[in-house]
Amino acid sequence: MSQSEYRAAARRDVTPGTDVYDTMTGQPIAQLHDLSSNGLRMSGSQLLKIEALYQLSFHLDEVKGDDGQRGSPIQCAAQVLWVRADGVSGLYVTGLRIILMNTQVVESIEAWAKRNPQREH
Repeated sequence: MSQSEYRAAARRDVTPGTDVYDTMTGQPIAQLHDLSSNGLRMSGSQLLKIEALYQLSFHLDEVKGDDGQRGSPIQCAAQVLWVRADGVSGLYVTGLRIILMNTQVVESIEAWAKRNPQREH
C-alpha cells in the first residue's frame, strides 16, 4: 500500500484516555489518539522499534469489537511505521499500519470514521 493509499482511509480522533494493550504481555503500552481501518496513532512512554510487529488490543464504545458487540475488545496486528519524541510531554508518538484485523471490525471502523472524519494535520 502506497503512502497516498494509506492516508486515503478515513480516520478519526478517539476519546482521550483509550488504552492500547500489548496482547503478548497484557500490559498497556500507549494511549490511542486516532484510528482508521488501516492504521492508528498513539503515544506512550515506551519507545517502539520501527518496522517491529505488535499484537494490540483496545476498545471503543462506538465500534464493534471482535465478538460483534459495541465496546468489546478489538485486536489487531500492527507494524510500526514511524516514531517521534514529543518534546512537550516527553512521550513517544507512534504511527502504526494495521496488517491484520477481523473483517467485521474493519467495516465497523470504516463506518465510524466516515461519520465524523478527522481533518488532515
